[in-house]
Amino acid sequence: MNGAVMMPVHIQRLSENHPLRTDPTRSWPYVVTVGYRAKARQIVERRRVYVRATSPELAERDAVMYCRNIACPVRDEAGRLLKPSRALASRPLDKNDAIGGGA
Repeated sequence: MNGAVMMPVHIQRLSENHPLRTDPTRSWPYVVTVGYRAKARQIVERRRVYVRATSPELAERDAVMYCRNIACPVRDEAGRLLKPSRALASRPLDKNDAIGGGA
């Protein structure tokens, strides 16, 4: 190594002036994709959840816990109740991301 400090991959992909580049432990909004499954089956639905966390691991944990505790259940086409299984992906929001599909 040449003495350079390695940044986590989720921070390397952010814009140059992003606050997480200077303080990676800062609480920041993350978008997490949570996979839903029927009982003992493969993942059949995906939902995006926005949470505030200090790391991708905590964001994934918090997103799955939130999905398990929400009052609005997710059902498939056959009407079966789906359970949030696990986080499939997570990343911190960049400064140019638009929440809600806005441009």
